[in-house]
Amino acid sequence: MASFARSLWQGYLSVDEEYLRPYLNPNNVINFEDYPVMIQLGLVGTFMLSFAAVMSPIFYLLLTQRKQLILKGNAQAASYVGYIIMILGIIYLALPYSMVQAWNVQNSLPSVSISGYIFTNMFRLAECYALRMPDPVLLESYWMFALYFIWPTPPKFENGHLVQASKGKVPATALLILGKILLICIILYVSRELYCLTSYTYMASMAVSMVFYLHVNVWLDLATLLLAVVGCASIQTFQNPLLSSTSLREFWGKRWNLYINGMLKRLVYKPLLQNKIPFAKLAASAGAFLLSSLFHEYTWAIAFWAHPEVIWPGLTTLFFALHGLFIGAEDTLYAFSNDYIRNIVAKAPRLLKLIPVWISLHSTVWMFSYALWHHGWMHDSHVLYGNLYAWLPSPGCFEWPEWLELFVGYLLITPMVFLFGDSGSTNEKKEKNPNKKKS
Repeated sequence: MASFARSLWQGYLSVDEEYLRPYLNPNNVINFEDYPVMIQLGLVGTFMLSFAAVMSPIFYLLLTQRKQLILKGNAQAASYVGYIIMILGIIYLALPYSMVQAWNVQNSLPSVSISGYIFTNMFRLAECYALRMPDPVLLESYWMFALYFIWPTPPKFENGHLVQASKGKVPATALLILGKILLICIILYVSRELYCLTSYTYMASMAVSMVFYLHVNVWLDLATLLLAVVGCASIQTFQNPLLSSTSLREFWGKRWNLYINGMLKRLVYKPLLQNKIPFAKLAASAGAFLLSSLFHEYTWAIAFWAHPEVIWPGLTTLFFALHGLFIGAEDTLYAFSNDYIRNIVAKAPRLLKLIPVWISLHSTVWMFSYALWHHGWMHDSHVLYGNLYAWLPSPGCFEWPEWLELFVGYLLITPMVFLFGDSGSTNEKKEKNPNKKKS
């Protein structure tokens, strides 16, 4: 079985390949050297969900047992159970590295999916371990815990019940997925022809970062769509972050990656804020950014295990540290400003408020996407999405002046950024919980 698994992942298809072609190697072991990346993603997703389903009853029994021991005042026995949970959690975190090594996963899209999903599960496990989960029902009903632990996009809970998805959620989410795939294809198609989108640090980092997050959002939206089909609402991942954020604190705290944001608030931000330590707000923000940076460092380490030369250890942490400092500077300036200046800022046009947010993001995004860019995320994305635009005629090599090519490239990317910002906002009506009591 191990040799079969290794042979299964040797190589991946070019954009022109269409069919699965199994054959027998000299050792009479089935080998899929030309295995499509879409099938790789499907098998990776199936394996991850299956393994999480196997582990969920074990974690649930241990977590509920620990909670009961704490309520009974048996702290020593509860600590022993806690140690077992921690050991299993560490083993669970080591699973992605074992998988990508044993199966020789070369394309970074499946490996990013593995590591991101597993680490997110650890966030959810840590929430329940610290008894800071979004709803107490998670440790009262195994099925609620299993759904929260296993599914990529967590469902919404309210008063111990699942919140129902709003009407029109299914077609709205389906259109959102198609729109994001279209944006990915446009950026990838343009990047083949415009030299500036793959060679200049700023332009390349912007293009790679957009393709990365659009790809992640497509798969998260697919999970949201499946939940909506069965009538369950899920947490909205993005809330128009690039067009509606008037400060970096609002960008990171209220609009960007909200379900990860909620877990960081429950695990780190609120506990540090409630301890009343000196500079509690700054320490809480720093703790949340530190945990987020560890999450991304772990993801890059797993995704690019075969090419460690593209990983710059600590660069992603520096990206989040800088944004933590930027938020601290915002808070300091606001604290020392008088009412007159605050009124001017409050009445300023939204576009002017966006300028500092955009400058801080654009000047540091290369730190975040350094490994993605140097490993060849755009190439790996071409392998997955290439068949969707391979039929289009090639516009040929542009022989424009360098300044004009840069200008055209930026104009092509900027609308993608704005559309990407809008794509996170569905402006839908709030989901209703039929079990909520009327006051």
